[in-house]
Amino acid sequence: MRAIPSLWMIRVVGCKILTFEEKTMRTALVLFVLLSGLLCNRAKAEAVEADSSAVAIEFVRVDGGSFFLGNTLRHDSLVDKDERPALKDTLAAYYIAKYEITNGQWHAVMGGECAPGRENYPKGNISYTDCKAFIDSLCRTTGKKFSLPTEAQWECAAKGGANNDSTYHLFSGGDDIDSVAVYNDTIAHPVGSKRPNSLGLYDMSGNMFEWCADKYRRHYDDTASTDASNVYVMRGGGFDSKPQKCRVTSRNGVSEETRKENYGFRIVYIDDAETAGTVTITLPSGKGEDTGTLRYIYWCAISAAILGLLAVLWFRIRGRRKAAVAEHEDDADDGAGVTAKDGNDDVPPTLPPTPAQPLPPVEATEPQKPSPPVAGKQGCFSVDADNCVVIGASVQGKGHVQAELPCQDSCKYTYLGRGWGIAVVSDGAGSASKSQVGSKIVVERATGHFTEVIKELEWMERNMLPTNEDWAQIAYSVLRRVHDDMAYFAREKHVELKELGATAIVMIHSPLGLLVTHVGDGRAGYRNYDGEWLPIIVPHKGEEANQTIFITSKFWDRPAFRLSGRLIPESIVIREKVTGFALMSDGCENTSWLVSRLDKESGRVYDPNRPFPRFFDSVTGTLLQYHNENVDGDERAKAWRSFLDTGKAFSNETDDKTLILGIIL
Repeated sequence: MRAIPSLWMIRVVGCKILTFEEKTMRTALVLFVLLSGLLCNRAKAEAVEADSSAVAIEFVRVDGGSFFLGNTLRHDSLVDKDERPALKDTLAAYYIAKYEITNGQWHAVMGGECAPGRENYPKGNISYTDCKAFIDSLCRTTGKKFSLPTEAQWECAAKGGANNDSTYHLFSGGDDIDSVAVYNDTIAHPVGSKRPNSLGLYDMSGNMFEWCADKYRRHYDDTASTDASNVYVMRGGGFDSKPQKCRVTSRNGVSEETRKENYGFRIVYIDDAETAGTVTITLPSGKGEDTGTLRYIYWCAISAAILGLLAVLWFRIRGRRKAAVAEHEDDADDGAGVTAKDGNDDVPPTLPPTPAQPLPPVEATEPQKPSPPVAGKQGCFSVDADNCVVIGASVQGKGHVQAELPCQDSCKYTYLGRGWGIAVVSDGAGSASKSQVGSKIVVERATGHFTEVIKELEWMERNMLPTNEDWAQIAYSVLRRVHDDMAYFAREKHVELKELGATAIVMIHSPLGLLVTHVGDGRAGYRNYDGEWLPIIVPHKGEEANQTIFITSKFWDRPAFRLSGRLIPESIVIREKVTGFALMSDGCENTSWLVSRLDKESGRVYDPNRPFPRFFDSVTGTLLQYHNENVDGDERAKAWRSFLDTGKAFSNETDDKTLILGIIL
């Protein structure tokens, strides 16, 4: 606002210039340049002043003293072997963050835009190396010293400080977990939503697992070599953890590059001269800087525009003076009453305007060959061609929305004609930083390569399916080509291949049956001529929870490689008339598939791997109704996406969700 009088001064100067002579014009230009510099410097200063905001990190002092690192209470049924024997440790005073690092704090330091309403939620999907990058940036921008807490610092703070080994609680802040921890849930809660511990620290039990600075040891006095290990300590439990993992002495070891939605962190502030009970560190805000920068650019643009206008006026005045001199010289040579020539050597005569040429009519352009809509906006599509009605979508799970992550799933369907089509689903690895790119490469390259094979071998023209053995070899070769495409992309973009990790499910439907192949988890099934829904593939899952394999994994040079007894890739030929099919990522299986049952005799959980007929009969009935009523394809796609996104059956799913559904009429 203070710059407005200066703007009026520019306008006044500009108005007077039209009446100035050449000498006065020069003086005005010099004054204007000086004035523009002052305005730009003022705007730049305002940008710097606006660079800080209310985004801050609060720290709580933990007084120094001795304490036992480990479990000294008698909870034998809960104690893990790595919590004992307890080790006495002595710490100097330090400051630790009152809350877990939030999305707002993360973006203030690392840049980018925080999703509206998510500023006060803890930042998730964080690896150990991500924590170090944040801390390094924070140290540079503030000139202060920060770090991850050591395991001893974290546990001492969680227990409420030193010298309380006989009085600390099972969880940080009390023995009643419901009052102090977010646990056994599907998403994180805003920081500070539960009761703090005696030091005023929140969420040290539950909400997010928190990284520590130390490498993991099997027990506290283990002096075995850990220097070469890349496994670091993680403490506190997450929003989806059981109570046992939320105890103040529970320990985990996690690889430094691993990212999960429930992995977060808090930091330690180090200042030996500070003695206050609490300290608040204000962070730089990207918003203030952006606003100031825009103001600075605005004034520079205004100044440049006015300077340009003055320059134009300058040259026009000079041109008029030259023209006047030339006219008088011509009058002197030719005599009175003779007019000057049109134009002069400095300014060429103006040419008459060229009439606008009319644009060619639309009908004159070459007509475009229509094609069925595929891969529509927002990851959804609908295809209605010949006797095939297909619909699909990939949407973010609730956990990825909360963690501000993109959808890591991708899907695609292409109708090839004559009742043939190809559908591909790919689920990006949650621990891979570029998996959303990897899944897109999988669906695009798999679609292209398998289409080439179908055309080269003339399966459609010959009305045939390959033998089981031929299909297994072909599927292996094509998926290997997809792997090689991803490896080439990784080299070109200078990223590790594992960061593109993604699964692959490929289904080719035809009037003769189905060809299916896959690497990784997810489900696929079909409806036979009798209307029964049957499974096709068995997910590649190992003995550990959430263990699977990806198309980027290192198994391609190992003959007949298997995971839990299943050949990778697993390739199947279905030789019967198919009236419907479905393929999906694992984010949709809990709603549409029977995936886990308890064997009462053995006490083991097993996977029946059966589609829910009631679910698929219902959704295929709706899809058939859309077809019969000629509902617009875009409307079908949007309705399907909305069903996967906010429908009652899927709305609370934390993982990304992809489901392609087809009907053969």
